[in-house]
Amino acid sequence: MVLAEFFIPHGHCYLWKPGLVGLHLISDFLTALAYYSIPLTLTYFVTKRSDVPFNWIFWLFSGFIIACGTTHIMEIWTLWHPNYWLSGWIKAVTALISVVTAAELVRLLPQALTIPSTAQLEAEIKERQKAQAELWQEKTHLAQAQSVAHVGSWEFDLATQDITWSDETFRIYGLSPGQPTLTLSEHRQTIHANDRKAWKKTVHQLVRGKSCQLEFRILRPDGFIRHLFAQGEPIFNAQGQVHKLFGTLLDISDRVAAQQRERLFGAIALRIHKSLDLDEILDTTVTEVRQFLETDRVLIYRFNPDWSGQIVVESVGEPWTAVLNTTLDDPCFGKDYAQLYQQGRVSAIANIYTAGLQPCHLQLLEPFQVIANLVVPIILGEKLWGLLIVHHCRSQRHWQSYEIELLQQLATQVAIALQQSELYSKVQAELIERQRIEKELRVSEQRYRSVVTAMSEGIILQQADGQIIACNVSAENILGRSAQQILGQIGMNWGGQIIQEDGSPFPSQNHPAMVTLRTGKPQVRVIMGISPPEASLLPCPVNDSPLAGNKAKSGGLKLRHKEQICQEQRHNITWISMNSQPLFNPEDSQPYAVVTSFSDITESKRSQEALHLITQQERERALQLEQALQELQRTQAQLVQNEKMVSLGQLVAGVAHEINNPTSFIYGNIAPASNYAQDLLHLVQLYGKHYPEPVAEIAEYIDYIDLDFIATDFPKLLASMQEGARRISEIVQSLRHFSRLDEAECKQVNLHQGIDSTLLILKHRLTQQGNRPPIQLVKDYGQLPLVKCYPGQLNQVFMNILSNAIDALDEAHNPAYLSGLPSANRGNSNHLSPINHHPSPMIWIHTEFVEPNSVIIRIADNGAGIKAEVQSRIFDPFFTTKPVGQGTGLGLSISYQIVVDKHGGQLQCHSHHPQGTEFVIKLPVTKSL
Repeated sequence: MVLAEFFIPHGHCYLWKPGLVGLHLISDFLTALAYYSIPLTLTYFVTKRSDVPFNWIFWLFSGFIIACGTTHIMEIWTLWHPNYWLSGWIKAVTALISVVTAAELVRLLPQALTIPSTAQLEAEIKERQKAQAELWQEKTHLAQAQSVAHVGSWEFDLATQDITWSDETFRIYGLSPGQPTLTLSEHRQTIHANDRKAWKKTVHQLVRGKSCQLEFRILRPDGFIRHLFAQGEPIFNAQGQVHKLFGTLLDISDRVAAQQRERLFGAIALRIHKSLDLDEILDTTVTEVRQFLETDRVLIYRFNPDWSGQIVVESVGEPWTAVLNTTLDDPCFGKDYAQLYQQGRVSAIANIYTAGLQPCHLQLLEPFQVIANLVVPIILGEKLWGLLIVHHCRSQRHWQSYEIELLQQLATQVAIALQQSELYSKVQAELIERQRIEKELRVSEQRYRSVVTAMSEGIILQQADGQIIACNVSAENILGRSAQQILGQIGMNWGGQIIQEDGSPFPSQNHPAMVTLRTGKPQVRVIMGISPPEASLLPCPVNDSPLAGNKAKSGGLKLRHKEQICQEQRHNITWISMNSQPLFNPEDSQPYAVVTSFSDITESKRSQEALHLITQQERERALQLEQALQELQRTQAQLVQNEKMVSLGQLVAGVAHEINNPTSFIYGNIAPASNYAQDLLHLVQLYGKHYPEPVAEIAEYIDYIDLDFIATDFPKLLASMQEGARRISEIVQSLRHFSRLDEAECKQVNLHQGIDSTLLILKHRLTQQGNRPPIQLVKDYGQLPLVKCYPGQLNQVFMNILSNAIDALDEAHNPAYLSGLPSANRGNSNHLSPINHHPSPMIWIHTEFVEPNSVIIRIADNGAGIKAEVQSRIFDPFFTTKPVGQGTGLGLSISYQIVVDKHGGQLQCHSHHPQGTEFVIKLPVTKSL
């Protein structure tokens, strides 16, 4: 207490003598008790006689007397506790109240003398009665308005603890207006246990003079829980103190229930529409319904065909027993009840023991500890699938209409979820079956393709219009054409010429595939000859043989000479035997496609022709030529073998320099070999001149080897070999420039050589391909210094960018691409590249030196361009805009690493779809790598 440690208790003054201490204790206690009882009497009097004027003076007297009694209490307290300062202040307050009370009595004396007489009081009473009647009328109107608006009012007197309710407030609380108003403690008991703390806090705020509002729940005598919205205002007296509380009440149970119902219904409906997991949907439904209804158990019961059933989903609170997976056979439930539920019957029972249920039904429900029961049917289509059941086990419960309506809506949503689950299961089963069928089809197709690929016979598949849509490898090998050259062609338009067995042109309308498509009948063993695409069959001249001038004796010799010349042309022809088979749709009479199979009978045909020539040719060959001819054959075989080695060397850029020496050797010895061959051929002619009748064996061999053909063709063969050797040297040199295997380290090189070497390797792709015209190449080279770099790696960059440019030009001239391109964008461009306006496919390569230490290489095309949304990703690893199987997505990524990371340069892409692309490579000239 205040400074108590500096004093000693008052009991020390009495030396703690029990008699003296007791005397003071009893005297002060009785005095204080008397002082406290006097204000109570005054308060009772003022309360009962509110008509007494100046009644506040009684309150002032009461305060003065209470203060006096408190001073005596402090006398008792200070016997043991030396709180003299507190005791003194209480006495000071008592003195102050005493002075104020005395002063007010003096001031009120003149006013007391002016109290009205009896007549004046009667007139005043009549006036007051009139005012009370008007007030009563206003209260009646207010009560009617509250009844219409369902708004109740209340008033609480802090002094008397009296509560006043309007009639509508009684109805809101489930009471009759004539009943006594609840006391404060009784009212507190009606408030929901979870809302009492908030209610108490709100009342305290009102008492402190703050306006408040609160939503809370009450438990009415009929067992229903209602949601109320209360607003309160403090009423202040003349002294500014709160002496009453006033407020209104609004029953918002229907609104709250509707909001909660809509929120619950929406959440469950959303989950049903978003989820395909039926178990999760049903578990969520019963759990949230149990929490919303604040009940003890919610379950879903599914019927069997015999109207028995099983509990398939359950949500149960403690301490009630779980009954999930329980199988039930209700003897009371039959077709009659089933029909009622199927028609939408709802069973809402507040107490199963007072509802008059059949004994068998009660016996079924008792193990579930049920008292109140709510049952709603789940109807799937037109079939009663099951029941949505709510059990209230702790007490009886009167089910509200909105609760029944909610359960009916949720039962409908459960039915939707069941339908959705069944549909999903069907779709999943169909999908699995379809995947199985597709897998079997892929296996079958793969088996078919493997068989077709492994066949030695050529296979071609043509559509009804004659267009070729598929072929196997054997077809490519037999026809001497690639799949790209074959696919898309119509009929026999393969390039080259097609002839019949007698050498005359083969009519395209007689092609077995076209005949089968036209007539629907298969064709068997149709023989035709096919020349290479670059060859042409010309009329056979009569005087083209070296022996013509020496053999002019008879017409028979001239006939053999003509056949010999035709044999030279027929040597390049591939002979095939072709069969065709139509393919029909079940409902069509005309074939929708035709399969053509053919085999290479060239060797057989040549054998027949050789046998025919052997019987026709003169047997006038010399035996002495055998060794020379064998030597020529060995030389020819050696040359062919060397040429194979040269071709193999073209595929291995790493060993290009190894090929250079043997190529130079061949190139240098072709001229002597040609001279030797001319000498040997001249020697053979001399033998034929001076020994025109050789022995039979020599003559037969001369006919067999076709000596005249060798004499004519061998010089051409050597000339071709010479040209081939020169070409090999150029390619080897280009491969060396391209691969730079001897320049793996960083060194100064001429970048133009690397670009030219790359272009030479890609030269075959610049020619006309299908629907694309030849690609025009524009080289705009500037004066570049030698650049310090890794040549092989930069050549790889050039190769990747140029290959992509060619691919873009191929795509730009694809009919499918052009058909999907808006006409407004065809041929128009505002891109900076100087070639975009050019109608033909073109690649532009520009180089320049940029001060002080850089070179720039620009490679542009007027192809399809790159879409803006993917331009930022073209340098990402594994990203490609090409179709599956036509690109790895690593070319530009590797190129970017080589230019930027390895050489410290820049690689940029400028593209405007669909008007072309430009790649800009900027490299330092002397950067230290």
